[in-house]
Amino acid sequence: MPSGVFLKRSGSSKILKIEEYKSETLKKDEIRVKLHYAGVNYADILARKGIYKWTPKKPYVLGFEGSGEILEIGEEADNRFKIGQNVIIGSQYGCYSTEIITKENQVFPIVPQYSMQENGGFLATWITAFIGLCVIGRQYVGKNKKILINSAAGGVGTSAVQIAKELGTEVVGAVGNDKKFGILEELGVDQVINYQKQPLAKYLPRDSIDFCLESVGGKVFSDSVKVLKPLGMLLTIGISSIDFSIWRPLSWLKTYRTLPRVNVLKMISENKIIGGFHIGRLMDSGYKVPWNELVDFVTKHNLRPKIGKIFQLKDAGIAHDFIESRESIGKILLKCIE
Repeated sequence: MPSGVFLKRSGSSKILKIEEYKSETLKKDEIRVKLHYAGVNYADILARKGIYKWTPKKPYVLGFEGSGEILEIGEEADNRFKIGQNVIIGSQYGCYSTEIITKENQVFPIVPQYSMQENGGFLATWITAFIGLCVIGRQYVGKNKKILINSAAGGVGTSAVQIAKELGTEVVGAVGNDKKFGILEELGVDQVINYQKQPLAKYLPRDSIDFCLESVGGKVFSDSVKVLKPLGMLLTIGISSIDFSIWRPLSWLKTYRTLPRVNVLKMISENKIIGGFHIGRLMDSGYKVPWNELVDFVTKHNLRPKIGKIFQLKDAGIAHDFIESRESIGKILLKCIE
């Protein structure tokens, strides 16, 4: 029988337990995959806390992405897939498991030069970084452009840094821990700053940044807006600083105060652009992700995911705690196979 980490109610990391469940019969347009690795995303933590709304009704198995081997293919599923083929999964849920049944449009060929670990942590972070920089923010990257990447040492951050540097962009990487400076210096970041020590404005002058990929929220968000050039853009993809939990209602007020707010009249007068996107909802809308373009790009430039640490599937709660400790670097994975 397959085993998975179910979310039955909102709560702390201690509620995450692995348990066996009955495998379902495959529908005609579905594919069954034996999972090898699952990516751990901050969105999983928000889902566990009851904040993240792009989720099915509880109970369900957590996990948006992973890598594995096809076990079974529905008779009407895409014939480009074969039993035994290694693939990447991008799903709304179900990847914290030894097995997943998913629709064919949520299955992607692996990146051939990557290990199964790298493939398991590739989809969510690299698609987010690629769309952010090469689709939405394409006019802001390249030679003679300067961008700010917040949470630059995380999964999306290390992906975005590599893409931006390969395109010749000057990159400022912001983190909240000096221990993370090393990985960014290795990746060629031009300036590394710690936003926990001093406000961004202490490091960067006003009107100095063409584009900011933002995922922290709170004061870091507002400070990032201040350093944008006229017609510069801030693109927000998350709020990792959020401090909210259904089981601790006293934290609601602090959360409310730290949520980013935008003064539209001020944005108009200062000629600044603020936007955001969510890869899951974007795909739900019918948007076709630039998968082939991304794979071609990382292959051409020999770019690879930075895997920080791998936990056993049964230790999903510990993996969540590790990310929330702000000590994690790169992509965090769960190992789903023995």
